[in-house]
Amino acid sequence: MYKYLSGLIALLLVMGCTASWSRFVADYEGQKIRVSGKLTDTDRIIVKINEETVISDWIVIDHEGQVEGSYKARNIKVECRRDPVASMSRHTFCEVFLQQQKIGELFFDVAGIEF
Repeated sequence: MYKYLSGLIALLLVMGCTASWSRFVADYEGQKIRVSGKLTDTDRIIVKINEETVISDWIVIDHEGQVEGSYKARNIKVECRRDPVASMSRHTFCEVFLQQQKIGELFFDVAGIEF
């Protein structure tokens, strides 16, 4: 019984510290750029363009949330919204904008207990 309980507690701790990654390749001004993002269960978002971190911040996603950063002196904006799912999975959809031009979308499915 003790081993079972210890395993369950370990699983809950791992679920409470999960992150979800998303990646895509986009065209911007004739160049291919690689965009990737990570969202943790504490709503810390990290967005990279060509492996350079352009956003590293917490985002408040009640219905919609946004954070901003820069890439080579150009504005980056990420707007996120969460599907209202009544489960332990939190499906989050983010749109990435470079100089007000939408360059792609990030999809996250973060498992964790939201309080």
